[in-house]
Amino acid sequence: MILTSLPHTLFLMGEYAATIDAYSGRTGYYLDAAAWAALGNKSYSAALLKERLALGGLSDLMAGLMSSLLAAVEGRVNDAIECMQSMQIANEPEALIYLARHYSYIGASDLAIATFDQAIASGFVCAPSTLRDDPWLESIRTHPEFPALVRTAEKLVTEQ
Repeated sequence: MILTSLPHTLFLMGEYAATIDAYSGRTGYYLDAAAWAALGNKSYSAALLKERLALGGLSDLMAGLMSSLLAAVEGRVNDAIECMQSMQIANEPEALIYLARHYSYIGASDLAIATFDQAIASGFVCAPSTLRDDPWLESIRTHPEFPALVRTAEKLVTEQ
């Protein structure tokens, strides 16, 4: 099981406004911008991401998360996919969850399901409620492998 900070936990529970509140006062990177996007304020999310990316000095992982989110909220599907597929992610299952959300949001449901599977195989337990309720996961809910993903999540949560 991967432990997360309070803002990440709130985010994955769908408590986006609370995520922003819990994240305030920190150096902003990805999570508050993702929360603004989930709340439907894509233009504000994009502005935050552009500003932060322009500052530079980010790890490859953070730059990839932020760039792929920016491409997703701007509707640049091919750019988002190219960015995510070029990322080298080792032992960061929480980042995989965020990428799965991006894939789902842009309609790449096969890639989203595969990325969720990769995160689970890396030790991340995603709450079934997140899978059912996160608005960015809408496209995967009709995917043939979605019921199995939910069953796996339910089993893993029960085993904890």
